[in-house]
Amino acid sequence: MKLRIVFLLFFSTLAYVLLISSRTGPASTFSIDRTGSPLSYGLTCGSCHGGAFNNASLTIVLKDNANQPVTSYTPGNTYLVEAKVASQFNFARGFQLVGLTDNNSQAGSFSSPGSQTKISPLNGRQYLEHSTPALSADNYVFTATWTAPTANTGEVTFYSTGVVANGNNSPSGDEVTVPVQLMISEAVTVPVELIDFRASRNENEILVSWETALEESFDNFEIERSVDGINFTKISEISSTGNHSKYNYTDPVRSSNKIYYRLRSNDLNGAFQYSEIIHVKGDRSAEEIVVFPNPTRGNTWIELPSSHDRYDIKWFDITGFQLGSMKSEKGQLELPFDQQTSGVYLISVSNGSGELMFSKRIVKL
Repeated sequence: MKLRIVFLLFFSTLAYVLLISSRTGPASTFSIDRTGSPLSYGLTCGSCHGGAFNNASLTIVLKDNANQPVTSYTPGNTYLVEAKVASQFNFARGFQLVGLTDNNSQAGSFSSPGSQTKISPLNGRQYLEHSTPALSADNYVFTATWTAPTANTGEVTFYSTGVVANGNNSPSGDEVTVPVQLMISEAVTVPVELIDFRASRNENEILVSWETALEESFDNFEIERSVDGINFTKISEISSTGNHSKYNYTDPVRSSNKIYYRLRSNDLNGAFQYSEIIHVKGDRSAEEIVVFPNPTRGNTWIELPSSHDRYDIKWFDITGFQLGSMKSEKGQLELPFDQQTSGVYLISVSNGSGELMFSKRIVKL
C-alpha cells in the first residue's frame, strides 16, 4: 500500500512539473534546454509532452528593419526574430528558442520580448520562451529583438521547438512540433566603394588620390607603400569624411624608381579590405642604378650613379630575411650571389641619408 502511494505521488509530481513547464517555459522553471540544440542532447518538447507531430508546426524567421526576411546578418545590427507556432486546434501554444555560434556559445543577444514572450538565462546563454501559453485559435507569433554579434563570429544557428497543449492538466494528448533550425550567415560587408585610385609623380614627391562612392560603417584609410609590389609598409592614415568623398595624400618619398601603393579600408566593426595595387613609373631623367646580369648563375654586379657620395646596399631572401649588406661609393660593385641557392632575392639601395632609392628582384639560376 505504501509503495503504491509513493508511485502515485511520484507520477502526480511529474505531471505537475510537466504542466508547469508548459505554462512558464522549461529554462526559467527547470533550467533545461528543450530546443533540440546540441546543448539539449537531442531532447525537445516532445521528450515530455505526448501526442501527434503532424498537427502542429513551428517556423522561425529573422527580419530586418524593413520587415523583410534575411538569411545573413550584419554584425551589430538589430533584427526581429519571430517564432510562429501553428495548429488547427485552439490549444495553448508555447515554445523555446536559443541562438548559438559554431562552438555553441551565445550568439548575439535578445531584448524587448513581445507579448507572452520572455528571456530566460541558462548556463550563460539567453533563451526565448513563452511567459504564459498563448491561447489562440490562429497561428501565434512569439517575437523579440535580436542584436547580431560582433564581426568574425561566423554562422549563427537558431534552434527551437514548440508545443500546443490541450489543457487537460496532463502532458498526454498534446501536439508537439518537430525541432527547427534556422542558419544565418555573417554578411561580408564592404566598408567602402572606390571609384578612382591613382598616383602621379611631381619632382621629389608623389601625389596619391582616390574617390569613394559609398562609405558605410567606415572608419579610415591606411595608405601603404612598396618598392617591389609585394611587401607593403603603412605610411599614413586618413579618417573618413563621408560618402562620395575625394582624398589626397602627398608622399615625400625621394626615389626615381617605380613605387607601388595600395589602400587598406577599415570598417568600424573591425573588418577591412585592400584596394587594387597601383604604381608610378620611375623617373627616367635621373641617373639610374643598374643590376646585371639578371638572372645570374654566379655573382651579380650593381652600377651606382655619381649623384650621391655613399650608398648602402642590402640583399634579402624572399621572406624578407637580410642575407648581407655593403657600403660603397659610385661605380660598379660585385655582389656575392654565387653563395646563394637558386631562387628569387631582393636588392635594396639607400643613399647616405638612409632614403630608399632602389629596389630590384634578382633571380639566381
